[in-house]
Amino acid sequence: MANEISKLKEYNLEEISKTTKIPLEYLESMLKNDYAKLINVNVKAYTKIISREYGIDTSGFLSNFESFVANTNENQTEKVKINPRLHGYCAKEKSNSTLWLILMLILMALGIWGSKMLQNIDFSHLVPDNITIHDEDAQTNEANATNEEQEDEESDLIINDISQTDQNQTSQIQANEANATSEPAQTNEQNQIEQSQIEQSLAEQSPKIAHFTPKKSIWIGIKNLDDMQKRSFNAKQPFDINLTGNMLLVTGHGRLSLSYDEQNKTYNQKDTLRFHITNGEIKKLNFKEFIKLNKGPLW
Repeated sequence: MANEISKLKEYNLEEISKTTKIPLEYLESMLKNDYAKLINVNVKAYTKIISREYGIDTSGFLSNFESFVANTNENQTEKVKINPRLHGYCAKEKSNSTLWLILMLILMALGIWGSKMLQNIDFSHLVPDNITIHDEDAQTNEANATNEEQEDEESDLIINDISQTDQNQTSQIQANEANATSEPAQTNEQNQIEQSQIEQSLAEQSPKIAHFTPKKSIWIGIKNLDDMQKRSFNAKQPFDINLTGNMLLVTGHGRLSLSYDEQNKTYNQKDTLRFHITNGEIKKLNFKEFIKLNKGPLW
């Protein structure tokens, strides 16, 4: 079973500690396989966080750690000392046993009396009410079925209206086309202006894309600022990010290239990069700007 915990060396441990809330000293002990310093730490929870956020298989490390803990506990097992029974407490225990026996007899007597009382109660007067309820349910179901039939009829009428409207619109379009052919052709200059306007409109409507090219495997975190939902993934190959929406983007390291709106930027730093995506634009943030937009949390 492979121990992939060493892949944490590819990231900045201080940034990992800020993002995952795992103390820095525990991360360093994990990388050194120093199990003794982690024996009283919730290692299982920390490995789950690392596996989820960075896509690292921590099962090998966890297996080795659990074996170390088991061997340590076995070596530190002490003999259990059994104290002699004190006669002074035996009498008290016997007295408590007698009290419990009396209490059980009382509860049994109450149970027998209660069962006899229930047998004497007449439940027949409840039957007509139940029948009435069933009748009301049947009437309700019948009414619902009638409403559904009426809704189906109304839907058919609406569909017919829509079909008639489409036919009218088609006839109008054909009439307009016939009129257009009879009019004089527009000048080349006017055609060019209209074509330019159409191309500009299509360009404005198409979603803008940012193209990222990492120099090595990289962790990417994205947070939607509208609903505060987060997602993350690991990438080794180039990938695209849609710039539609209001989002924060965080990288595990800063060795990558960014292509956006005919602009090319290259970053070559080991620390995290932070970006703000809004209105089809992407802007690099410093740490304070990121914290302000994220309303406090580091990630």
